[in-house]
Amino acid sequence: MSFRRPRPVAAEIDEQTQASATRAADELAASRRRFLTRAAAGGVIAVGASAVPLASMAPAFGQTTGSTPGSTPGSAPASASTALVKGEDLTWVVFTQGLELAAVDAYDAMVKSGRFLSAVAQNARDFGLHHKDAAIKLGEEAGSEAVTTPNATWAKQLTTQIDAAQTQIAMATVAYNLEEALAATYSLGLGLVGWETAKVFATISPVAAQQALTWSVVAQASDLEAWKAQITTYLPNFQTDTAALKPAQYPAS
Repeated sequence: MSFRRPRPVAAEIDEQTQASATRAADELAASRRRFLTRAAAGGVIAVGASAVPLASMAPAFGQTTGSTPGSTPGSAPASASTALVKGEDLTWVVFTQGLELAAVDAYDAMVKSGRFLSAVAQNARDFGLHHKDAAIKLGEEAGSEAVTTPNATWAKQLTTQIDAAQTQIAMATVAYNLEEALAATYSLGLGLVGWETAKVFATISPVAAQQALTWSVVAQASDLEAWKAQITTYLPNFQTDTAALKPAQYPAS
């Protein structure tokens, strides 16, 4: 099921009941506006040759909660699996873990390209670490079904885009689209998975949305008036799944 939801800000999810968890996932606030407000107060966004304050970007992952271990077709028998989720949830957890690993490699390649100025490159390093944290969290949910390599299809696509980006603005646009794709993917997944997986997705999605906002500023650094003109794009009222990556379209190998 695909539907529009408020732009996520944080997962205030009650672990005691499925109903409260689902309600929390559906009532995530519009985080980008709050993020921009926090950015004015402290932290760091790199714009051009200068640094603009930015609030903390560290993802706040929820604690792991277990369900009956299971397996997907072709995986280890249920009795041998240590996955905390099963079925469709496991499919999405493993899929998004592969995407996060691809994002980690993509940021490493962006930094090594030398296209970013120093302060901007540090943002890229920090964001890559956030994606590494997300991959680790998803791996905990997947247990023995976890993947250790990036999603090959998306990794190849990102490599092509990174190689083609010859300026900081072009590279920031690649990074922006990367984060938008992940935010949209988690938004789509929230309507397809159970409450335990939704709780994890709801803590990761806001980080991607906030990092996309950072890159939107960098990508428009030469014309901040142009950035303001696109404010409804960068600060949407609702997170959509328009740019979502789907397992059938992005096979792991």
